[in-house]
Amino acid sequence: MFEVEYDLVEDDLIHFNEKRFSGSEQARKRMRFGQGIVPAILVMIGIFYGLLLKDEYTGLFTVVFALVLVFGMPYFSRWDMRRRFRSQYSEEEKAHILGHYKLTIEPKVLVEVSPSGENTMAWKELLRVEYGEKYVYIYIDIDTALVIPVRSVTSGDLEKFSEQADKLIDRYS
Repeated sequence: MFEVEYDLVEDDLIHFNEKRFSGSEQARKRMRFGQGIVPAILVMIGIFYGLLLKDEYTGLFTVVFALVLVFGMPYFSRWDMRRRFRSQYSEEEKAHILGHYKLTIEPKVLVEVSPSGENTMAWKELLRVEYGEKYVYIYIDIDTALVIPVRSVTSGDLEKFSEQADKLIDRYS
C-alpha cells in the first residue's frame, strides 16, 4: 500500500489556478489586447501628436507609455490574476482546502484524508496524473485536481506513489 502525506498552502492553490487559467483562450486574448492592440493605438496617437500637431513631449510620453505597457503587461496581468484568485476563496473555504493531507492508495479507491474530512475516490473517476517540476497533480475533473507540492511532502515516496496512481488510473479507465 502506497501512502503520501503533505501540506497544502495558499500559494500552492494559487499556482494551480494560475496554471489552469494561463493556458486558456481568455488569458491569451487578454494578453494580446494588453500587449498588442492598446500599445499599437497609443503609438499611433503618439506619432499623431509628435509629427502632425508638433507636440513632441506628449507624443514621446505616449510612445514611452506604450512601451511600458508592452513590457509591463505580463507582470501586471500575473499580479492581478493572483489577487483575484486570493479573493475567490472565503476564509471558511480556505480552512477546508488548506492544511495537512494524507493520500492512500487502496486496490479499488484513492483515500484522501484532508482538513475537510475523509474522502474516497474510485480509480475510474480519476482522469490522469500530471507531473510538474514542483507539483504533482491528480486530476479529479477537467479543472479540479489534487495538488501535491513536492517541497512539502512530509512522509512517503511521492515518485512511487504517483507512478502507482498513474498505473491504477490507466487500468480502471
